[in-house]
Amino acid sequence: MSDEKNKAKKPEEQEVPKLWVWEQYDKIEEAIESEEPASHVRTLLDKLFEGLTEENFVLTGPHGEELKEQFKKQGKDFSELFLKKNSQFAFLLAFKANFNIIRELWYSWVKIRSHKHEEDKDLYALDYIALYCMIGLNNTITNQLYELVLSDDFNFWELRELAKTKYKDNPWVLRYIGHILSSLTGDDSHRKLLKIEGIEFLTEAQILQLKQEVIEPFKKSADEREEKLEALKETTEEEFNILDKRVKKSEEELKTTEQRSIRNFVQIIGIFAAIIAFIVTIVPTAVRLGGASIPIALAGLAIVTAGIIVLLAMIFGKEEEREKLKKGFWGAIGAFGAWLILTLILAFAQPNVLRPPPDPNRVDTTLQIDTIYRIDSVYVVDTTR
Repeated sequence: MSDEKNKAKKPEEQEVPKLWVWEQYDKIEEAIESEEPASHVRTLLDKLFEGLTEENFVLTGPHGEELKEQFKKQGKDFSELFLKKNSQFAFLLAFKANFNIIRELWYSWVKIRSHKHEEDKDLYALDYIALYCMIGLNNTITNQLYELVLSDDFNFWELRELAKTKYKDNPWVLRYIGHILSSLTGDDSHRKLLKIEGIEFLTEAQILQLKQEVIEPFKKSADEREEKLEALKETTEEEFNILDKRVKKSEEELKTTEQRSIRNFVQIIGIFAAIIAFIVTIVPTAVRLGGASIPIALAGLAIVTAGIIVLLAMIFGKEEEREKLKKGFWGAIGAFGAWLILTLILAFAQPNVLRPPPDPNRVDTTLQIDTIYRIDSVYVVDTTR
């Protein structure tokens, strides 16, 4: 029923289910605060380490993303909450728990770790929490714990091996182990050696963190930029080649267009020259034939003009219309040929047809002298108009 009420609320008002790991933290904290016996705390620690997996630790399981999304809807950052909760738990164990509880923490961790050794994927979460809880221990408790486990199979020397093998590339766990080992004090050579190596682990952890958080992202960013530049260079070269081809094609088309324009201009000039030559030729011919009839002359000029128009349309018109225009052009040539033949026939057969009609206002100055008479020293000319 409570789940149904929770779903009915707005996303930002819904209660996020408490994470299993954090529930175990709360139970252990409550037992320590109420000063429960160390054996009871050990039972709770065993339950925490036994049920702990990497999936439920970092929320990568089936419901992990859903829970993170609910945190996000409520304006909460899961990463910050995760670190805050771990820090609170580690602080409680380091500063409020006594040595007996720290001892139980160590033995619970080692026992569960040996059981889970085959399930290597879960060891990270287990090692992370156990070592994180021990980094805040004071020097006294750290040295007591060192002496207590020195003769055990898993002791501080095994921590050193973990740092050199399994977690050599993990800056976080490497730092935790470095903190624990660097807290050792004493005059014996073993503790001094572990302390020195602990300091070295801290330095290596800082270098690794710097490398992972700064250098590698920068390098990756630089590689990405270089890849983008290469891709941009290739794209630019391709576009340049395409543009160069277009420019060359445009130059060729411009050159072709220019040549076509010159050719058309020459053709037009030739056509007009032919028109002028025709007019210059046809007028004297008509005069020699006795004066051309105006309608016939106009018909000839109309045919020639129509032919010229069709020819210009063929030159400057569309390709698909030229076939139709050819018929008109040849028709104009045929009409002109028929007109010319008819005109020549009329010029020889019926020359009067080609002569213009008499003009009443015309004064004929052509005289024909038939006979000259002499009368009393006066010459009389008889003329016939």
